[in-house]
Amino acid sequence: MSKTVGKVQVGQLQYTIVEEDNGENVYDDDEEGARVGLCCFFDEKIIIHKRLSKARKRRALAHELCHAHLEATASIRESWDVEDVCGVMEAFAEPIMKAVDRIYPLGKAAE
Repeated sequence: MSKTVGKVQVGQLQYTIVEEDNGENVYDDDEEGARVGLCCFFDEKIIIHKRLSKARKRRALAHELCHAHLEATASIRESWDVEDVCGVMEAFAEPIMKAVDRIYPLGKAAE
């Protein structure tokens, strides 16, 4: 079962941010390791593992939003090198962190 925790605009797309427990999308006990976040481009959804601490949820959401921004920007590039990716992340660092702060704010309730 998923719980919607917010929405984030990325380019022309609006991603729904949800939390889920272990399952097909996110897991922490699979033989192949763990997946604590997932960016579903076609569904415009980002899934975060619900049992993470708030600090880990913030990192996972920031990471998945990087995927979303790279996907939104991918249509203008044929190929990417490290400097290209870093340039995109630099350009979107502030809106990514504003979204993270809005959905998982820092403060007394931080786990």
